[in-house]
Amino acid sequence: MKNKKMKKYIYIIAILFIAVFLYLTIITKMVFENNINSYLNKEGITNEEILEKKIYRNSKQGGYTAEIKFKKDPKYTYEFTLNGYNPSQYLDYRKINLSIYDEKNVEFNLIKDNTKPVYFIK
Repeated sequence: MKNKKMKKYIYIIAILFIAVFLYLTIITKMVFENNINSYLNKEGITNEEILEKKIYRNSKQGGYTAEIKFKKDPKYTYEFTLNGYNPSQYLDYRKINLSIYDEKNVEFNLIKDNTKPVYFIK
């Protein structure tokens, strides 16, 4: 009788562990990618304008990073990041940070740089 109860608890813990693992790896990445796509759509950017897109997990800080290069602006890499494990932040695209890097992997600075990126800088 005790053996059956132990197996039942082990199965429940295993199912919970698998559910949390799937949430942290697969579901949050899909939600992050959806938020990036909806943000780009709100800015009027279509998929045809994207030259290269990489999405990967940031294992040091938690969260995800998307690196996007555009056809009109190939010398800059636009890096969208969402750090942390707070589930509510994945549902709001306004929590995503944007950094812009040039070919030398130097972050774009509006004060120092003479040429501006095409996107997101008004």
